[in-house]
Amino acid sequence: MGASQSDYFIFILTDGTHRRPEETFEIHVKNSRKANIALLNRGMTVREGERVSISTSNLSASDESTKAEEIVFAVIRPPRLGQLEYIDKMFVPIRSFTQMDIAAQKIVYNHLTKNDIVKDSFTFTVTNGLSEAKDGEFRIDIQPMDRILPTLVENSLIEVGLD
Repeated sequence: MGASQSDYFIFILTDGTHRRPEETFEIHVKNSRKANIALLNRGMTVREGERVSISTSNLSASDESTKAEEIVFAVIRPPRLGQLEYIDKMFVPIRSFTQMDIAAQKIVYNHLTKNDIVKDSFTFTVTNGLSEAKDGEFRIDIQPMDRILPTLVENSLIEVGLD
């Protein structure tokens, strides 16, 4: 069973003489189980200047009964050295996404700065709409890259004497 289900029945009202048109009575049952969220938060490593997809092996939340599209991550403090984006909307920062977005590899971290800081992170709250939310911090290790190719400054002959 997902987070909610629906059903219906059709009825007709009559007093034996008069009859009303057919009516439909819809029933929507919301799952009231307080399923606890299991959170996997391993962080990730990116190279300086890269735009990398966040996968379910890096960040994932689930419970016993909630659909992936109903598990929502809300970004409380965004990353300082880059930003979270949808893969098809480059340079447009986002403040929330779903577990389904992660599973579909639609969420990316885009590293935007050129300084030599090698750690970034963002904090989030994840909820399934049923139980208490869980807070977390997703850590991002940044591997610095050479921005300027190495050059040879001096190339002189060295003499070594043998005694």
